[in-house]
Amino acid sequence: MRPTWKEILAMLKPEPYPPDELDWGYKIPRGEYEVLIERLQNITLEGQEIFTRSGMTSFLRMGDTIVGILTADGDMAVSWMGLYIHAVTGQPPIKFVMKNWKDNPSVGVRDGDIFYVNDPLYGGMHLPDQFAFMPIFHDGGLIAWAIAGTHQTEAGGIDPGGFCLSATTRYSEGIKIPPIKIGENFTIRDDMMEMMMHAVRTPRLVWADVRARVTTADRVRTRVKELCQEKGKETTKGLLRRIIKETEEAARKRITSLNDGTTRAVIFRETSGDTPAMQRIFCTLHKQGDSLLFDFTGTSPEDDSPFHQFPHHVLASVALSIFAYSFYDLPVCTGTLAPIDVVAPEGCMLNPHPDAACSVSPPLGVVIHSLVNILLSKLGYDSEYRQFMVQADIGQGAGLTISGINQHGMFVADLLPTTLHGQGQSGRVDRDGTDTFGFGYCPSTAKTSNSEDDEEDRPIIRLYTTQSINTCGFGKHRGGVGVESGYVVYGTPYVALSTPAASGSKVPLGQGLFGGYPPPPTPVILVRDSNILDLMKNGDPDVPSDRVELLTKRLKGNYLFKGNNLMPTVLKEGDVMVGTCIGGSGYGDALERDPNAVMEDVRKRIIHEWTAKNVYKVAYDPVTLDVDLEHTEELRRQERETRLQKGKPYKEFVREWAQKKPREHILSSYGSWPDAGKVREIRRI
Repeated sequence: MRPTWKEILAMLKPEPYPPDELDWGYKIPRGEYEVLIERLQNITLEGQEIFTRSGMTSFLRMGDTIVGILTADGDMAVSWMGLYIHAVTGQPPIKFVMKNWKDNPSVGVRDGDIFYVNDPLYGGMHLPDQFAFMPIFHDGGLIAWAIAGTHQTEAGGIDPGGFCLSATTRYSEGIKIPPIKIGENFTIRDDMMEMMMHAVRTPRLVWADVRARVTTADRVRTRVKELCQEKGKETTKGLLRRIIKETEEAARKRITSLNDGTTRAVIFRETSGDTPAMQRIFCTLHKQGDSLLFDFTGTSPEDDSPFHQFPHHVLASVALSIFAYSFYDLPVCTGTLAPIDVVAPEGCMLNPHPDAACSVSPPLGVVIHSLVNILLSKLGYDSEYRQFMVQADIGQGAGLTISGINQHGMFVADLLPTTLHGQGQSGRVDRDGTDTFGFGYCPSTAKTSNSEDDEEDRPIIRLYTTQSINTCGFGKHRGGVGVESGYVVYGTPYVALSTPAASGSKVPLGQGLFGGYPPPPTPVILVRDSNILDLMKNGDPDVPSDRVELLTKRLKGNYLFKGNNLMPTVLKEGDVMVGTCIGGSGYGDALERDPNAVMEDVRKRIIHEWTAKNVYKVAYDPVTLDVDLEHTEELRRQERETRLQKGKPYKEFVREWAQKKPREHILSSYGSWPDAGKVREIRRI
């Protein structure tokens, strides 16, 4: 009964448009239609406000959510983000229920029912992605669905916190809930809640967050029902269907305006689990007429790590770029993705065996997001949509997961969102990226937590949070810098730290466009057996305020530099941990950047003076930081001549480059060299 990957991928397309519902929808006068759309948006916004105020986990409170209204057959029509991926992956569970449970006498779909799901083979990207959804009835008939979903930072897996780097199969990742009914008559069943609470390490968080999802879905249900009572069932159903239809038409019109053709891009990852191992994610974009096809043939094969996605996750990751940039002005609904398809060959890391672990799939979503940014930037460079379609891509920093007994004697397993939600935005065709703009997964609403929230529930002191100098990609239009945070373990003998939700500590995930630089790699820094608590107690001026001071003032202790995929590691009270959120990539040649803008970046500590001299080739007074324009122009002329001298014909470059090969142990998860073909069988027991 569990859907195949082909069946679930098909669930992401709009269901056939019922002629009667379209007729009802198009009878609504245009002015009233616009007003009703705004009313639906306000319903989901109200749900979002309720949601973020009701739950407890950091992702929920920081806005990584989805609140949506779907048609009776499960097509997303209106949503409020939150996470764009959830607007995609929240559909299949409802369509599964409609196909399998609606007419099943042992289950059924009735007014007041409450359904729940977290199994990624039915929808969400990994087990922490959990949704509550409720049918909306009026006059005895099903007219729509309401959904609320967010990331639950603990799922009962082999590693605490939901991202299980140790997992080799899905059976090590925690509780798996297919689309099931957890409540009836508008009441959550106590036995179902008991089951979910005590399958994880943090039952109190589950108790609160499940109720927050259900409360939100029920509020949306109530408001939509009020709309039905006012406007009638036909108008409401027609309204939802028309939104999807008109959005699909607008998306196809935009795609049609772009040039037909094929373009390619590739990004390399650096780890499999926490083992150094290069992987290739390769994508070819085919644009023909009014459709886009993203083909991931050539991607590394599946392995025994948790770094996998399934094809419906891949389309959801493609949607990150589509909804946030290229189609930002279209509704976040299933109609926008109707003309977009993905291909991921069976056996690659984006279409593995169903038993494959996928708890660390979100970092792959960042890779796919970045690839799509690159591909659509090339495709849309000469289009009328150039200003918002062309931008460099976005990487991801270290998501620090803290688990253990906190200062109140309760178990916690939660992410510290600051070093995920403080990414730098990529450089654009006409402007710099925004510094510490947010989170690539939900750029419209994500926010970072404050110190009081972090310290209230977790056994830590936030040592500092600041914009991290030189974390941007350089270029004519630079990327935004990311944020960095330092934390001290406090109030408990020990905690476990892991950093699974990231990459980019050795090989940058981001890629600049048209000569722009990628953001630099940023490792996690640990200082064991430090004297930081004594320094803080005594008000010592050597307490660091950023990683530069941390490394130059040299706290007493043992310094460790770790990759951004760190297995659970025990730290004790007084140990220091530093995570850095990666910056955005640069756009265009750094030698074309306004020299005065370069020096303004130096004044604001966006970049080092070394960068101004050696990357941007700017001459300036070291005291006043005033630019010497004539000398700068000469330095840049010399640099261009040096580039020409170093240059070589493309065929000669390829001939030399093709002889190079990484060391064999780095290729353990890559596949065959260089085409990334399958070289070994994966045994999952």
